Amino acid sequence: MKKINYAFLKPSKTEKKTNVELIDGIPFMRSPLWQPEENEYMSNFLYNLEIKADSLFLLGCLNSVDVTHPAWGGDDGLRNFFIGDSAGEMTIGYASGKTDTIPLIFGHTAWWDNNYKASPEPFRSDKKAKIQLDDALCVANGVESYTNTSKNYYLKIKLRDELVKWIRFTDNPERVGYYQVEGLTFSGIGGKLSSEKYLTESGDRLSDDKISWSKKS
Repeated sequence: MKKINYAFLKPSKTEKKTNVELIDGIPFMRSPLWQPEENEYMSNFLYNLEIKADSLFLLGCLNSVDVTHPAWGGDDGLRNFFIGDSAGEMTIGYASGKTDTIPLIFGHTAWWDNNYKASPEPFRSDKKAKIQLDDALCVANGVESYTNTSKNYYLKIKLRDELVKWIRFTDNPERVGYYQVEGLTFSGIGGKLSSEKYLTESGDRLSDDKISWSKKS
């Protein structure tokens, strides 16, 4: 299989290693890019990106508090989560001034790990329910995640045919935790990249089943 090039932002000077790993053939540098609760000084804004690419892969997709509700339930709206609830937004800004906003919605662009693996019904046994979830969920490796222990969840976001200038993440203050962003990888690179900002890594094209999934993006 012919290799293709991917690109991601260089690690900060304080990081000791790049920690690059391949997930479904896509290279990611697993490094938290947004931790508003652990690090109040970490910006929710990635600016001066200056990159043109076909797609952006986002690794993470879980809530930092990976629990759908408190023990024994309760009426605390801050901690009770349901499919369709919002974790926040991701906005991509382009050189033309245009922007695209991706809503971070549980069951669509956000997912759970612990609770789903512990209680995957009705999706494990009900074929119709599983198909409905698969149709709605854009998070790769989410539907079948109860079959393994990994947390290799990611989104594929189709980009406009122009230069990306910045990316901003906005948290939903009405829910506990925040949307985890553990890596951003660009594919289909157009033009020259700044060697001071980016690292490049070769990887594989998506497998046939992932290609089918990626058409939802």
